[in-house]
Amino acid sequence: MGIELELGALLLIQLTASSLFTKFEVGTAAWKRILKWLILDGITLLLFIWISHWALLFPLLIIVLGTSVHFIICKKYGIDSIHATPRKKLYELRGWKWDE
Repeated sequence: MGIELELGALLLIQLTASSLFTKFEVGTAAWKRILKWLILDGITLLLFIWISHWALLFPLLIIVLGTSVHFIICKKYGIDSIHATPRKKLYELRGWKWDE
């Protein structure tokens, strides 16, 4: 199997992560979210050229690190790391405008 494995895994990761973390990205511009995924995909596919299927470790490492940082920051600022509540605290932390 060639690069299809990486492409399928990246698609699955993006679909899952987008569904699970969308509530934390409400105020983020679409271009920033798209750019984040393009960078992750690009690095993974470049790594595939050099290290073959071991390249899939890169997005997995990023997910583990990102999720760890997510839980630490949410706990530090008193935000529920699963439900993104209270919303007002999340908006203040991210610098988004809070409309009541």
